[in-house]
Amino acid sequence: MPFTPLHIPVAFATWLLAKKKIPLAPLVLANMAPDLEVPIIYPLSYMGLIRVNGMIVDRLVLHSIFGGLFLVPLAMIVVYPVYSRILSYLGIHCSKTSYRDMILAGSIGGLSHVLLDAVHHPYNPLLFPLTYRTVNNLVIGDYHITSIIVHIVFATILLVIFLYGYKKFKNLRRALGFTLGCTQKTSMIY
Repeated sequence: MPFTPLHIPVAFATWLLAKKKIPLAPLVLANMAPDLEVPIIYPLSYMGLIRVNGMIVDRLVLHSIFGGLFLVPLAMIVVYPVYSRILSYLGIHCSKTSYRDMILAGSIGGLSHVLLDAVHHPYNPLLFPLTYRTVNNLVIGDYHITSIIVHIVFATILLVIFLYGYKKFKNLRRALGFTLGCTQKTSMIY
């Protein structure tokens, strides 16, 4: 999904299905984390350093089942504290999370991201590092049309989540914090 925050609704759905037993903030971040590779892979591919059948690609390692299940959880150990720190500078405070919960959220969120992208992207390296080949068995119909539909649906759900947070907290910053999975009350009221 080109617009990374559109993966947030999947985190909320997972959180609700798990009866809120998985911390939401790391789950939100893990659902977005595979896209961390896009600003690295795309330029390397554009320069010709990484090509798949002559095609320029924008995702590879973290957009595989292996990456989603194993590498995203490892990345969470480094990325989640940075994410929390950046948000705290913005007045949004996320709860501290154990390494166990970060790894669990990382696996679930990473795999969720990979599988969601696999229904509407033209290149899906699901079996990387075993092969660079795309696995398009999950693509629903024409990937252009499916991508438009997926974007509209998930943008709408993301807006509903934000508006619910705003209705609940009557505060833009806290609504944004809620949307990003940081449900802890902030000390700063605006």
